[in-house]
Amino acid sequence: YFEMPKVSFLKEFAIETVETTGVVTSTKFYTTVPSYTHKNYNTLAPPYFSFYSEDEEDDEQPEKFIFDITIRGNPHSVTLALGFQYDIDEIIEAKMKNIAFLKIEDPNGISQVNAYGSFVLNQRSPRKNEYQEFVEYNSNPLEKVLNSSLTDMYEDYLLRQEFAQFEGNIVSSPYGSDKMVDIHIELSIPKLQEIRYNPALLESLKSAWVQYVYILLPFYIVIILYTVSY
Repeated sequence: YFEMPKVSFLKEFAIETVETTGVVTSTKFYTTVPSYTHKNYNTLAPPYFSFYSEDEEDDEQPEKFIFDITIRGNPHSVTLALGFQYDIDEIIEAKMKNIAFLKIEDPNGISQVNAYGSFVLNQRSPRKNEYQEFVEYNSNPLEKVLNSSLTDMYEDYLLRQEFAQFEGNIVSSPYGSDKMVDIHIELSIPKLQEIRYNPALLESLKSAWVQYVYILLPFYIVIILYTVSY
């Protein structure tokens, strides 16, 4: 079936940059995840970060999120992960925390990035409808950053049976400031997200009975009319 998921930005993100100056390569990291900020884990200067959402239907279900981020430095690699709450509830119910992951690389350096895409749900197999809310993945993947590597965290995230990810186009340019990187992201939420599931026994029996009724009803009407006429 198809459903528009309810998505909200958790205001948690992580950025990793790799920059080479002469023969020296440095990797820097910044995140808003409290468990890391409390330990002074960040090595990248705090970026400028702003976002807003578009809700054309005014139903508290945003159709799009827009982000503008500015990072100091002149990196040749930028990795970004944004954390979202992701809920579905029309037939099957699930609460998940998912991430939009973007990795941009340019040996000439990165000054500007424009990304446009959708936040698409991927399922390795259909979900079983068990008439209860599924919360197995309702923990923040950003809490699992390993050795300041977002790539390791993302590879672990992709092992889940269900996960949402950014799908779209990313265009980067080395032209501009050699001291700043400007990132603009527009992330749309599919209004008709396909959700695959296996109906539970009662739901299957209900569908079967409906089909039998539609098949037998015409015969029943014919029998009644035949009986009345005689």
